[in-house]
Amino acid sequence: MYSIVRYGGFLLSAVLLPGAARAELPVSTLSTGDLIILRSTADKLTPVLEDEKTGADGKAASFKAPSRTKFKVNLDKDGTLTLAVKDVPCDPSTQGGVAGISKAAQLVSSITVSDDDCKKLSPLVAEGHSYTMAASDLDKFGFRRLGFIYGGLIIPYKYFPHDKSLEPGTTMGPFVGYRFGQTGWGISAIATYAVTDIKVKVKEDTELKERTFFALSRGIGFMFDITKSDMPFRAGVMWGRDRVGSNNVDVYPHDGHTWVAAQLGWEFGR
Repeated sequence: MYSIVRYGGFLLSAVLLPGAARAELPVSTLSTGDLIILRSTADKLTPVLEDEKTGADGKAASFKAPSRTKFKVNLDKDGTLTLAVKDVPCDPSTQGGVAGISKAAQLVSSITVSDDDCKKLSPLVAEGHSYTMAASDLDKFGFRRLGFIYGGLIIPYKYFPHDKSLEPGTTMGPFVGYRFGQTGWGISAIATYAVTDIKVKVKEDTELKERTFFALSRGIGFMFDITKSDMPFRAGVMWGRDRVGSNNVDVYPHDGHTWVAAQLGWEFGR
Protein backbone atom coordinates (compact mmCIF):
# COMPACT_ATOMS: atom_id res chain seq x y z
CA MET A 1 0.00 0.00 0.00
CA TYR A 2 1.18 3.49 -0.80
CA SER A 3 0.65 7.15 -0.01
CA ILE A 4 -0.04 10.09 -2.29
CA VAL A 5 2.76 12.59 -2.81
CA ARG A 6 2.22 15.89 -4.66
CA TYR A 7 4.87 18.06 -6.27
CA GLY A 8 4.72 21.47 -7.88
CA GLY A 9 7.24 22.68 -10.44
CA PHE A 10 8.66 20.16 -12.83
CA LEU A 11 8.43 16.80 -11.06
CA LEU A 12 5.45 15.10 -9.42
CA SER A 13 5.76 11.78 -7.63
CA ALA A 14 2.55 9.94 -6.74
CA VAL A 15 2.16 6.81 -4.63
CA LEU A 16 -1.44 5.74 -4.20
CA LEU A 17 -3.20 4.51 -1.05
CA PRO A 18 -6.99 4.18 -0.45
CA GLY A 19 -8.40 6.80 1.91
CA ALA A 20 -9.77 4.25 4.36
CA ALA A 21 -6.41 2.56 4.72
CA ARG A 22 -4.67 5.92 5.31
CA ALA A 23 -6.95 6.56 8.29
CA GLU A 24 -6.19 3.17 9.88
CA LEU A 25 -2.41 2.98 9.41
CA PRO A 26 -0.06 4.60 11.95
CA VAL A 27 2.36 7.25 10.73
CA SER A 28 5.79 5.70 10.25
CA THR A 29 8.88 6.62 8.25
CA LEU A 30 10.39 3.16 8.74
CA SER A 31 9.89 -0.08 6.86
CA THR A 32 10.80 -3.73 7.09
CA GLY A 33 14.40 -4.36 6.04
CA ASP A 34 15.76 -0.90 6.90
CA LEU A 35 18.97 -0.42 8.88
CA ILE A 36 18.59 1.84 11.92
CA ILE A 37 21.53 3.46 13.76
CA LEU A 38 20.71 5.18 17.07
CA ARG A 39 21.75 8.81 17.54
CA SER A 40 21.27 8.71 21.33
CA THR A 41 20.85 6.17 24.13
CA ALA A 42 17.46 4.44 23.99
CA ASP A 43 15.38 2.39 26.38
CA LYS A 44 11.87 0.90 26.22
CA LEU A 45 13.16 -2.09 24.23
CA THR A 46 11.05 -5.17 25.04
CA PRO A 47 12.74 -8.53 24.38
CA VAL A 48 11.14 -11.05 22.04
CA LEU A 49 12.69 -14.10 23.74
CA GLU A 50 10.46 -15.44 26.51
CA ASP A 51 13.34 -16.08 28.96
CA GLU A 52 14.38 -12.41 28.72
CA LYS A 53 10.96 -10.85 29.25
CA THR A 54 11.12 -10.96 33.07
CA GLY A 55 13.87 -9.16 34.99
CA ALA A 56 15.61 -10.21 38.22
CA ASP A 57 12.99 -8.27 40.22
CA GLY A 58 10.18 -10.26 38.63
CA LYS A 59 8.92 -7.30 36.63
CA ALA A 60 8.74 -6.95 32.87
CA ALA A 61 12.23 -6.26 31.52
CA SER A 62 12.96 -3.07 29.57
CA PHE A 63 16.32 -3.21 27.79
CA LYS A 64 18.59 -0.30 26.85
CA ALA A 65 20.85 0.44 23.89
CA PRO A 66 23.65 3.05 23.61
CA SER A 67 23.96 5.51 20.77
CA ARG A 68 25.42 3.99 17.57
CA THR A 69 23.69 0.66 18.16
CA LYS A 70 22.66 -0.80 14.81
CA PHE A 71 19.30 -2.50 14.31
CA LYS A 72 17.71 -4.26 11.36
CA VAL A 73 13.94 -3.73 11.14
CA ASN A 74 12.45 -7.23 10.95
CA LEU A 75 8.85 -6.04 11.09
CA ASP A 76 6.98 -2.72 11.06
CA LYS A 77 3.35 -3.36 11.98
CA ASP A 78 0.61 -1.42 13.75
CA GLY A 79 3.04 1.19 15.05
CA THR A 80 5.37 -1.38 16.62
CA LEU A 81 8.85 -2.20 15.31
CA THR A 82 10.57 -5.55 15.74
CA LEU A 83 14.31 -4.84 15.72
CA ALA A 84 17.19 -7.31 15.43
CA VAL A 85 20.44 -6.06 16.99
CA LYS A 86 23.26 -6.04 14.41
CA ASP A 87 25.98 -4.25 16.38
CA VAL A 88 26.40 -2.81 19.91
CA PRO A 89 29.31 -0.39 20.48
CA CYS A 90 29.77 -1.68 24.04
CA ASP A 91 32.25 -4.56 24.33
CA PRO A 92 31.28 -6.95 27.18
CA SER A 93 34.69 -8.65 27.05
CA THR A 94 36.51 -5.64 28.53
CA GLN A 95 37.24 -5.07 32.24
CA GLY A 96 36.59 -8.60 33.41
CA GLY A 97 33.30 -9.03 31.63
CA VAL A 98 31.89 -5.61 32.56
CA ALA A 99 30.43 -3.87 29.52
CA GLY A 100 32.86 -1.34 28.11
CA ILE A 101 33.19 0.63 24.90
CA SER A 102 34.84 -0.87 21.83
CA LYS A 103 37.40 1.83 20.87
CA ALA A 104 37.70 0.67 17.26
CA ALA A 105 33.94 1.08 16.82
CA GLN A 106 34.19 4.82 17.56
CA LEU A 107 36.78 5.69 14.91
CA VAL A 108 34.20 6.27 12.16
CA SER A 109 31.60 8.15 14.22
CA SER A 110 31.30 11.67 15.64
CA ILE A 111 29.07 10.29 18.40
CA THR A 112 31.11 8.85 21.28
CA VAL A 113 30.12 6.25 23.84
CA SER A 114 32.19 6.15 27.03
CA ASP A 115 32.99 3.18 29.26
CA ASP A 116 30.84 4.76 31.97
CA ASP A 117 27.89 4.96 29.57
CA CYS A 118 28.16 1.26 28.83
CA LYS A 119 28.46 0.28 32.51
CA LYS A 120 25.32 2.22 33.43
CA LEU A 121 23.15 0.59 30.76
CA SER A 122 21.49 -2.41 32.31
CA PRO A 123 20.08 -4.61 31.03
CA LEU A 124 21.96 -4.05 27.78
CA VAL A 125 20.66 -5.31 24.42
CA ALA A 126 22.61 -8.24 22.97
CA GLU A 127 23.78 -8.71 19.40
CA GLY A 128 21.73 -11.29 17.53
CA HIS A 129 18.69 -10.79 19.79
CA SER A 130 15.41 -9.15 18.78
CA TYR A 131 13.37 -6.51 20.62
CA THR A 132 10.17 -4.59 20.04
CA MET A 133 9.70 -0.84 20.34
CA ALA A 134 6.97 1.65 19.51
CA ALA A 135 7.86 3.60 16.35
CA SER A 136 6.94 6.84 18.16
CA ASP A 137 9.49 6.06 20.91
CA LEU A 138 12.25 5.52 18.37
CA ASP A 139 11.52 8.96 16.88
CA LYS A 140 12.17 10.52 20.29
CA PHE A 141 15.65 9.01 20.58
CA GLY A 142 16.76 9.94 17.07
CA PHE A 143 18.25 7.66 14.44
CA ARG A 144 19.86 7.29 11.05
CA ARG A 145 17.91 5.25 8.54
CA LEU A 146 19.15 3.41 5.48
CA GLY A 147 16.87 1.37 3.24
CA PHE A 148 15.18 0.91 -0.13
CA ILE A 149 12.20 3.00 -1.21
CA TYR A 150 9.84 2.68 -4.16
CA GLY A 151 6.79 4.35 -5.64
CA GLY A 152 5.20 5.90 -8.72
CA LEU A 153 6.63 8.83 -10.67
CA ILE A 154 5.11 11.55 -12.89
CA ILE A 155 7.23 14.15 -14.72
CA PRO A 156 5.17 16.81 -16.54
CA TYR A 157 8.05 18.98 -17.86
CA LYS A 158 11.63 18.37 -19.02
CA TYR A 159 14.45 20.74 -19.84
CA PHE A 160 16.75 19.73 -22.74
CA PRO A 161 20.20 21.40 -22.48
CA HIS A 162 21.19 20.53 -26.07
CA ASP A 163 18.78 23.12 -27.51
CA LYS A 164 17.79 24.96 -24.30
CA SER A 165 14.12 24.00 -24.58
CA LEU A 166 11.53 23.30 -21.89
CA GLU A 167 9.09 20.69 -23.16
CA PRO A 168 5.80 19.39 -21.70
CA GLY A 169 4.94 15.71 -21.83
CA THR A 170 3.66 13.33 -19.20
CA THR A 171 6.16 10.70 -18.04
CA MET A 172 4.69 8.01 -15.80
CA GLY A 173 6.25 4.91 -14.26
CA PRO A 174 7.72 3.32 -11.16
CA PHE A 175 10.82 4.43 -9.32
CA VAL A 176 13.11 2.59 -6.91
CA GLY A 177 15.86 4.01 -4.76
CA TYR A 178 17.89 3.91 -1.59
CA ARG A 179 17.31 6.39 1.23
CA PHE A 180 19.99 7.82 3.51
CA GLY A 181 18.37 9.80 6.30
CA GLN A 182 18.14 10.87 9.89
CA THR A 183 15.31 11.96 12.16
CA GLY A 184 13.60 14.84 10.37
CA TRP A 185 15.25 14.58 6.95
CA GLY A 186 16.59 12.24 4.32
CA ILE A 187 18.05 12.05 0.83
CA SER A 188 17.37 9.24 -1.63
CA ALA A 189 19.13 8.15 -4.80
CA ILE A 190 16.38 7.03 -7.21
CA ALA A 191 16.02 5.59 -10.71
CA THR A 192 13.03 5.23 -13.04
CA TYR A 193 12.11 3.49 -16.28
CA ALA A 194 8.89 5.05 -17.49
CA VAL A 195 6.56 5.68 -20.42
CA THR A 196 6.41 9.20 -21.92
CA ASP A 197 3.51 10.76 -23.83
CA ILE A 198 5.01 13.01 -26.53
CA LYS A 199 3.28 15.62 -28.69
CA VAL A 200 5.12 17.28 -31.60
CA LYS A 201 4.18 19.57 -34.47
CA VAL A 202 4.94 18.20 -37.95
CA LYS A 203 4.42 19.78 -41.34
CA GLU A 204 2.34 17.80 -43.79
CA ASP A 205 2.14 19.52 -47.17
CA THR A 206 1.27 23.10 -46.17
CA GLU A 207 -0.35 22.35 -42.81
CA LEU A 208 1.05 21.94 -39.30
CA LYS A 209 -0.39 18.94 -37.54
CA GLU A 210 0.11 17.58 -34.05
CA ARG A 211 1.33 14.03 -33.68
CA THR A 212 1.14 12.04 -30.46
CA PHE A 213 3.27 8.98 -29.76
CA PHE A 214 5.00 7.22 -26.88
CA ALA A 215 8.63 6.90 -25.80
CA LEU A 216 10.55 5.15 -23.04
CA SER A 217 12.31 7.34 -20.46
CA ARG A 218 15.24 6.32 -18.29
CA GLY A 219 16.28 8.58 -15.46
CA ILE A 220 18.34 8.80 -12.27
CA GLY A 221 18.39 11.48 -9.60
CA PHE A 222 18.10 12.52 -5.98
CA MET A 223 15.08 13.17 -3.77
CA PHE A 224 15.49 15.28 -0.62
CA ASP A 225 12.83 15.41 2.09
CA ILE A 226 12.33 17.29 5.34
CA THR A 227 9.81 15.59 7.64
CA LYS A 228 9.38 18.18 10.38
CA SER A 229 5.62 18.39 9.94
CA ASP A 230 2.62 16.30 8.89
CA MET A 231 3.19 17.56 5.32
CA PRO A 232 6.86 16.79 4.55
CA PHE A 233 8.66 19.10 2.11
CA ARG A 234 10.42 17.32 -0.76
CA ALA A 235 12.76 18.58 -3.48
CA GLY A 236 15.28 17.12 -5.88
CA VAL A 237 16.44 16.71 -9.45
CA MET A 238 16.56 13.98 -12.10
CA TRP A 239 18.54 13.40 -15.30
CA GLY A 240 17.48 11.08 -18.10
CA ARG A 241 16.93 10.35 -21.78
CA ASP A 242 13.94 9.49 -23.99
CA ARG A 243 13.92 6.89 -26.73
CA VAL A 244 11.24 6.68 -29.41
CA GLY A 245 10.63 4.00 -32.02
CA SER A 246 12.50 4.07 -35.31
CA ASN A 247 9.40 5.38 -37.12
CA ASN A 248 9.41 8.57 -35.02
CA VAL A 249 13.12 9.42 -34.78
CA ASP A 250 12.93 11.90 -37.67
CA VAL A 251 10.11 13.90 -36.06
CA TYR A 252 11.26 13.92 -32.42
CA PRO A 253 14.23 16.29 -32.00
CA HIS A 254 15.10 15.14 -28.45
CA ASP A 255 15.52 11.42 -29.09
CA GLY A 256 18.56 10.20 -27.13
CA HIS A 257 19.35 13.66 -25.71
CA THR A 258 19.73 14.29 -21.96
CA TRP A 259 16.93 16.04 -20.10
CA VAL A 260 16.78 17.55 -16.60
CA ALA A 261 13.68 17.67 -14.37
CA ALA A 262 13.52 19.49 -11.03
CA GLN A 263 11.13 18.58 -8.25
CA LEU A 264 9.52 20.66 -5.51
CA GLY A 265 6.50 19.88 -3.40
CA TRP A 266 4.75 18.68 -0.27
CA GLU A 267 3.24 15.41 0.76
CA PHE A 268 -0.50 15.75 1.40
CA GLY A 269 -1.49 12.19 2.23
CA ARG A 270 -0.16 8.89 3.56
